[in-house]
Amino acid sequence: MIADVIEEDTMSDEIYAEEALPMSYAAVLSDTPAAPGTPVDVVFLLQSAGTREFDFNTQRTMIKDVMCMLQRSHGKENIRVCVIAFDTLGATIISPDTWFTDSDELQTALSELTYSSKGWSVADRGAAFSKLIFEVEFKKTASKFVFHLVNGLSTVGSGYPDQLAACSQLPINYSELVVEEYRSGSPQYMEEVAKAIAKTNGINLPFNPGTSTATVYNHICEYTAATPLPITEYMVTIANSWKKITLKKALDPDSDTDTDDDGLRDWDEVNNELISFDSDGSPKLLKFDECTSLPHRRFVNDGLRRFYSSLPYPTTGNILYDILYHDLYVLPIISDPTEVDSDGDELLDSEDEQKLIPNKWFIYSRDEAVNYAHQWYNDINEEFYSYKSDCANFVSQCLLAGGGEMTDEWHSYKLGEKDKSLSDHVNVLSWFSHDKYKYHYDWDVSQAWRSAPDLYKYYANEKSLVETITISREDDLSKIINENNIQAGDLMFLDDDGDGTPNHATIISSVVADSGSILYAAHTKPRDDYDVYEYYLSENKKYRAIIIKIRGNKIVYA
Repeated sequence: MIADVIEEDTMSDEIYAEEALPMSYAAVLSDTPAAPGTPVDVVFLLQSAGTREFDFNTQRTMIKDVMCMLQRSHGKENIRVCVIAFDTLGATIISPDTWFTDSDELQTALSELTYSSKGWSVADRGAAFSKLIFEVEFKKTASKFVFHLVNGLSTVGSGYPDQLAACSQLPINYSELVVEEYRSGSPQYMEEVAKAIAKTNGINLPFNPGTSTATVYNHICEYTAATPLPITEYMVTIANSWKKITLKKALDPDSDTDTDDDGLRDWDEVNNELISFDSDGSPKLLKFDECTSLPHRRFVNDGLRRFYSSLPYPTTGNILYDILYHDLYVLPIISDPTEVDSDGDELLDSEDEQKLIPNKWFIYSRDEAVNYAHQWYNDINEEFYSYKSDCANFVSQCLLAGGGEMTDEWHSYKLGEKDKSLSDHVNVLSWFSHDKYKYHYDWDVSQAWRSAPDLYKYYANEKSLVETITISREDDLSKIINENNIQAGDLMFLDDDGDGTPNHATIISSVVADSGSILYAAHTKPRDDYDVYEYYLSENKKYRAIIIKIRGNKIVYA
């Protein structure tokens, strides 16, 4: 739909750029001539009441012939035609879908359109233009043409020149073919209309039954060839580098184009909230300094150095100054529309929460994690420190056995050995402890490793490829298991007061969907294949279980 551009038959210049058409979101344009396959949208405003029925019939034939010729030269899939018929009572778009893409369907609709002989009655050209403005939606990447075909007396309204001027600014190539005897008006008015049409690169000619078909077709071909091709090349920042990308088609919010076939539209992979378009369809991209000031762009400067070092012209040594001086414009992106893995971290963009920042991750083996849980649920592995409240420590060990990698935030390191006689003497309790080994070593154990709330926060973050599912005693566990594909190896945290903060960490050791059983293994109290409902959910209505559902077999940790 063009937009609300008419107000009491007047239109200000300020309205054109901001409110006139959704073509403010039109395809990005360059100065390169278009190939014959460029999409073309053509609208004919056809007068269907007056005194020249012969000319009306000729104009109907012309419309059909022009469409057929364009489809042969430009490709059937690239041509759309809309016909708006107007008479003394108003105007009608003759296709229920606005646009014809099949010439036979156009022929049928035109043949059903009759001409009303109204003598000296005046047809409402203004109504046709209003239909065009309010109800016709052009393809954003198409060359756009409007032909006004007049064969009798008509009226347009005082704002007509302004409406024509809007076409040139949007841009629409607007033309008029009027039967000679009705090409009249005051010299000043006719000159004003002629200038407005010329500004759109349109034609303003008498309608000639013998030559107008060729005139219209040749005009469309000429200005289709002059219509700029959509830009498909852009500079973007990808992780720690700059690169030039080439899209399959012009960037368009209405297009389903997916250049890298990753299931994400190109338009959705760019930061489209930061992209605007001029009234002629040209993009307003960000300059370098605007791009670097965006959140989460800390990697841009390294990329600039790599990119700038390959440029042919001398530098001042000040990268920021040089780039700004040379006016480098950047397409802001969320992920690379030309790569399925934008940051090269082997996480596909479709599953990577940080698409431009390489993440560290590990392949998670549920079987290895659960096997470890079965082996050590009632024992202590002396490679790790043990605690009175040992639940998170035990689950961390299971994750490590499943392929996890320690980090600065999540680790348990067994350091140098102490003097055993001295440590036993100092730690009297160790004389009677089955885990006295732990007093013989120095340890470095992080809070996220040994604390249930902190372990939960570490793995239940937005980048970890996990999702959280909270269940209570009233829930149908069988339904939850099936709907969320809960599996052995998923983590389960127990919240004993319902405040959303975990008090106990466990690992799911087995799942029985039919009976709605979720079994877990845990430390502090040794548990193996223990039913969460029997032990936990049935005791107190406030009790909750929070499952960290691991999607796939990858866990992101940094």
